[in-house]
Amino acid sequence: MEKKLTLESQSGKRNIGVDLLRLVAVFMIVLLHVVRGTFPASSAAYIWCDAFLLGAFNVIALIAGYAYCAEKFNPGRTIRLWITGIFYGAVFYLITSAVKGGFSWTKFIKNFFPVLTGNSYFWFFAPYILLLLLVPVFNFAVEKLPRKGYLIGLCFFTVFFSLVQFAADPWGIADGRSILWLAYLYFIGAYFRKYGFPVRKWWANLCIFVCSSAATAGLFLLAQNINVKFWDPRYANYFHQYNCIFALAGAIALLALFAQLPIKESAEKTMRYFSAHSLGIYLSQSFLILYFIQLINHSEWNIGLRLVTVLGFSVCIFFAAFIIEAVRKLLFRFAKIDALTDLIGKKIQGKTEE
Repeated sequence: MEKKLTLESQSGKRNIGVDLLRLVAVFMIVLLHVVRGTFPASSAAYIWCDAFLLGAFNVIALIAGYAYCAEKFNPGRTIRLWITGIFYGAVFYLITSAVKGGFSWTKFIKNFFPVLTGNSYFWFFAPYILLLLLVPVFNFAVEKLPRKGYLIGLCFFTVFFSLVQFAADPWGIADGRSILWLAYLYFIGAYFRKYGFPVRKWWANLCIFVCSSAATAGLFLLAQNINVKFWDPRYANYFHQYNCIFALAGAIALLALFAQLPIKESAEKTMRYFSAHSLGIYLSQSFLILYFIQLINHSEWNIGLRLVTVLGFSVCIFFAAFIIEAVRKLLFRFAKIDALTDLIGKKIQGKTEE
């Protein structure tokens, strides 16, 4: 008989491989942004790199479901993350205004609240914050849903999100950027935390990731050349969107691969420290890339040199963003913001549990 894992039985157990995957996913996002800022969208390098990196945003939401479904809701963590977004939005706008001029209080206020005003740099951040606020509701559903009904629901929404691209999409979710898509990913991550992964071999999960990514690129190239009456050329864009079934499969394979890595517990402290900087790295990397991408945009470079330069530049951006986030954390600790958010979070949690 298959053993059903309850969320209570897993609480308190931290998966170090998932912490490592957080960092890998954020680096993939950095690399994705550098590639998109360097290569023309029609180039082979862009298409293939994009296909292998596209699922990184999906991985972040999958990790949220996998990690938080077995934990108590922590309002303080969500409030602190929101304030972090405010910090980066305000600071980046002030720096931009100082360099380029044209300061505007209206734009400053808009950048001060990226979650509410839809700052384009933080498009993923706004629905992710909402996702975290809904964690208690999601976890209640995860705990109560029977396994069969849970699986049927996931299968239904897998088909739904795959087909919505080819419909009118009145909900505006075709590109996989909405809270609905992130919520769906949360439930997938929670499902695998509760019931385990169907594929347990690391090499098999790696193979699924590689094959899914290659299929994304290959089908995109094929879809561009379809010339039949009912086929709209825009349908080819499905293979470069976050809700593409192959991008989803690759992201799940990465989660399964890293969640089952045999990492020594002695590495937990170090991994948790670096992993705690991951979302801060994401928030600052777009700004850094925007300002420094011109350093590697030399059209005379051949493809090999450009790819190596893109990789090296991405590593530099990643570590620069890590240093910025480490300084931000020190500032918050010195200003007692962490202690304040923890206190507010405990008061909120106490009220909700009464």
